[in-house]
Formats: sequence, structure tokens, C-alpha cells
Amino acid sequence: MGMVSKTASSRVPGDRPFHWPNGKRVEISLSFDDARDSQMDVGLPLFDRYHAKVTFYVNPRCLE
Repeated sequence: MGMVSKTASSRVPGDRPFHWPNGKRVEISLSFDDARDSQMDVGLPLFDRYHAKVTFYVNPRCLE
């Protein structure tokens, strides 16, 4: 699992200040590498409950 965070006002490319929307102060990025069924059965409903946006990357060779 990986995590990336920034402070409330960080610098972005071009040396412009970055301000989080709606007064937010951090972000978090989670990575699940095992491709288990529970990620869809348990994880997705959990993310939905908290209105979190998620992206799933699928290896086409594993789609049987």
C-alpha cells in the first residue's frame, strides 16, 4: 500500500501555489496489488459509502 500527501498550500510545476479545493488539507492514495475478489465485494461498497473516487486497473490476461 502506498501513500502520497501534500501540505495545504504546495508548489506545483511552474512554481504556482496549489490550493486544495473546499478547504481540504491532504490527499491519500491507496494501492491494492493482490487482485482479490474482496476488493470488489468489500472494498468498492466501502469506497461508495464515503463517496471516494476509485480507479481499477485490470490486466486483460487475467480476465477469464
